Amino acid sequence: MAEILDIPYADVADYAYFANVIRAAIASGQATLNPVPRRPGDELVEGLTRPEAAQRIDELKAIVLGLDKIPEHWRRKGCVDFEYIADLTGRREPTMASVPSYRRWVLAQARSKGTLMPGVLDFIDTVAAFRDWGLQKIEEDAKAGGKATWAQEVNNQKTNFSKLIDVARLQPEDEIGDLFGENFDDLVRKAQEGLKGESAANVRRGLRRWKDLRLRRLAASNLPDRLSDALRILMRSRGLNVRALADSVGASPGAVRLWASGTCSPSRASIPTITAIEKFFGLGAGTLTDRLGYVKVASYTKRDASQEYKALSYEVKQMLPAEAAGWEPQILLESVAKVKPLLTAGTQQGRIVRAAASDEHLLEPFDPSRLLIDQLGKFVEYKREPVPHPFLRSRKGRWRADASESINMGVVHGFYRFIAQPADGRLASGMSVDRDLATIAWMGCTTMILAAAGYRAHRFQDEDWGEGKRGIFYTAMEEKLLRNAVAMTHPVTGWLTQNPQLADTLVPLTQTIPHKFTDLLKFVSKGGDIPLLSEEDVAFARRDWRGFMEVNHNSLVLAKAHVEEVKQTSRDPLLPIAGLFNSTTPMADLLEAILKSEHCWADPRTALKTHVLDVRDSVMLRIESIVTFRPKNLAGLTFNGDKGQIRKRDGLWEIEVPYYQFKNWQNCRLFGPKTSRRNFHQVLNNEVGLYDLLDYYFFDVINEFPDNEGHPAFMTKSGAKTQPHDWGVIVGEFARHHLAWNPVKTTGIPGVASMNPYAFRHIKASDILQNSEAYNKIEEASFGLQTSETMIINHYGMLLPNLALESASQTLSKANQIALMRLKASGIGQPLFRNG
Repeated sequence: MAEILDIPYADVADYAYFANVIRAAIASGQATLNPVPRRPGDELVEGLTRPEAAQRIDELKAIVLGLDKIPEHWRRKGCVDFEYIADLTGRREPTMASVPSYRRWVLAQARSKGTLMPGVLDFIDTVAAFRDWGLQKIEEDAKAGGKATWAQEVNNQKTNFSKLIDVARLQPEDEIGDLFGENFDDLVRKAQEGLKGESAANVRRGLRRWKDLRLRRLAASNLPDRLSDALRILMRSRGLNVRALADSVGASPGAVRLWASGTCSPSRASIPTITAIEKFFGLGAGTLTDRLGYVKVASYTKRDASQEYKALSYEVKQMLPAEAAGWEPQILLESVAKVKPLLTAGTQQGRIVRAAASDEHLLEPFDPSRLLIDQLGKFVEYKREPVPHPFLRSRKGRWRADASESINMGVVHGFYRFIAQPADGRLASGMSVDRDLATIAWMGCTTMILAAAGYRAHRFQDEDWGEGKRGIFYTAMEEKLLRNAVAMTHPVTGWLTQNPQLADTLVPLTQTIPHKFTDLLKFVSKGGDIPLLSEEDVAFARRDWRGFMEVNHNSLVLAKAHVEEVKQTSRDPLLPIAGLFNSTTPMADLLEAILKSEHCWADPRTALKTHVLDVRDSVMLRIESIVTFRPKNLAGLTFNGDKGQIRKRDGLWEIEVPYYQFKNWQNCRLFGPKTSRRNFHQVLNNEVGLYDLLDYYFFDVINEFPDNEGHPAFMTKSGAKTQPHDWGVIVGEFARHHLAWNPVKTTGIPGVASMNPYAFRHIKASDILQNSEAYNKIEEASFGLQTSETMIINHYGMLLPNLALESASQTLSKANQIALMRLKASGIGQPLFRNG
């Protein structure tokens, strides 16, 4: 029967139920007794004959004698795990636990040697080790609280922990890993299945306590260097507030609050209290007292902060020192005014652009008609297709990148938002045109395009844009709108010009353009009250579409030239990073800031998601400083073991990207001749811990992101692939907190206000041109930036005027020295007029 049911022999022999089953089987004829009688000594013991059982017991005893501690049962603390002992022989069955003599002998060994759960000594952070430590702390806490039923409390928590381990499918020897991580709540719900009411609540409370114990264990093993940070983590691990901790160690709540906030350091007289806190949390001697030197300098706690400080945004508070919470209102306001530029692009023009993007200037969303959606879709297809047959397209008219489509179509959608916006007299007032009349042919109507550009420029009329100047302010966005309209109306390659059927979609629009939006209408030679689209214009378009497009094209070209001349640059690539260009070692200064930022990662125990993003940012910054890719190439890197674009092979980290993914692959000699192109391939040097950082991110941290089928190397918080815009945000945040000069904190690099992703390329090119020992520095810079030498000369590596003049002066000084030596060698001697 034991063999048929595949269960231990003792379970069959000890229960009458199985005997009744056998009798019933015999009575019904389904089973018969063996007619061969057994000989003496053939009785089975756990499926073995007596000689075999004796041999098995000797084998098990040899294992037990070699153990320092007897293995403890997983579910019953202090009880022997006979199955584990049997496992140590190489086979689990039979355990021989049903043999009384063997069982008594093992229990005697357990009493003399003691028991220990398997895994406690084998690993540092196993399930068994944590359970053993946790039960010890639960017992200590219960006894310290004066509970008479502390034994029952320990048994209840053992049961709760066993439920958690069962649903997590872990063994005692397994590492505890992220058992209490993001999936913990799901495990709690599984552990409560089948339970109701108070039973389910008890399990939930018990498992929450185990999670608190986990935090407590982590805190005890790896506390921050600052005493204030360590105290806050310790209190959080026990769920204690300041008063509860103070009462537990007999200290003043006010003193503990000051220590935990970092306002002041414990005095020498307070060291016994710190020692008592160590004992209370079960820490080793000196764990907290060794941290007395790490004290945050501050004057006020959050509770004492002024109302003016509390009213500041979180971003502004980050730019101020901690003691700003107690500054006088006037001093605080002056300091805020100094650091607010760090939250913008770093230039006056950038501040104005952001001011115009406030809620009062924003246009309402535009819901295009089905006709316009179809028209815009065909236009985008024309701009993206490699061969736009049957239409003609200019040589540089194709949108090769998603970013090009996003930017240009964003400008187009902004034009339609203005035309459809209600004319209600607000700052964001429009032209009140019915959306159902909208057609892509409007992009070829000069009066409508120039009215929209005039509206955008007048968003700035109330802004002070330096030295008391006010008024209209054209930017690159208005230029882009005009450039799109000029391209679409080109007499030969314009998409509108090549679609004469669009003339039938135009209808007269009698809305009069407000006078303040008519600055550019001088280019259409119209004055007085100007309708958006007159009946004459519609008739002209239907009669002679190409002639209509040509007239509008010529007017748009003139307006575009005017805007290009008067526009203001909102993002100067050099001005915000002038402090780096003034340095003789710009790349070294940038790398120093990047390395410092790695010391500011969030604590993974208390802010895991933020820590993951911090590590991702550091990896991207380090890689960009090496390869200086364009944003789309860096954000688009993939990682898939040793098959991705960034990978580790034979112990070396390397990056390989197909040559055709680079913008200037046709003009850069780095990618080889036209007949034999080669991919970008670079082995990364293991400098300043780069390999450790990459190992940590790609083999550990990246697993915290949600799965993504595309295997991107860098992902957003939601698990989506990072886009060039995301990389821009990362660089901006890095510059704001670690690179830009903060006049209040006096941190950062003087002369640096902000940074965008392309600044890496400017800085690296300039560093190569200044400090490289290569024979052809321009070629080296072009290889480093994956671009042509012409681009290096015209766009990158630009020196500031003072450095260029200084370099020219040094060159002239060398020429003067040579001329003087030749003068002396000729016998003439010193020049007629000498210094001094």
